Amino acid sequence: LNTQGEIFAAKVTTALQHLPKLYGPVGSQVDALQGYRDLNGLLNINGFVVDRLTLSPRFSWQLGLKNGVVLQLGRQEKVKRVQRFIDLYSVITAHKAAPVVSVDLRYDTGMAVLWGSNKQDEKHS
Repeated sequence: LNTQGEIFAAKVTTALQHLPKLYGPVGSQVDALQGYRDLNGLLNINGFVVDRLTLSPRFSWQLGLKNGVVLQLGRQEKVKRVQRFIDLYSVITAHKAAPVVSVDLRYDTGMAVLWGSNKQDEKHS
């Protein structure tokens, strides 16, 4: 997508590999680009970077962050849900040494967290 949300063909080079990947149904490119701008801006000022954004055919939002965490945002209140993640990230990472794999923020007042395996724990088992 160009900066106006228009689809164009570009030669893929290593110089472009740092750009985020945006996925979505045909015709959703402007929504995806605006959503990316809004959410990435909020995440950036808090130390996170969006690696990919996926908009499902039902317009459910999912973000993949550069640190490997996947955020399930659902269809509504994306910004509010991302803010909840930002507010609670230090809390959820403080309770386990294992890395956070995904955070499901589609709940009204909470979230579900999936942790990966902790390589340190596996070595000591």
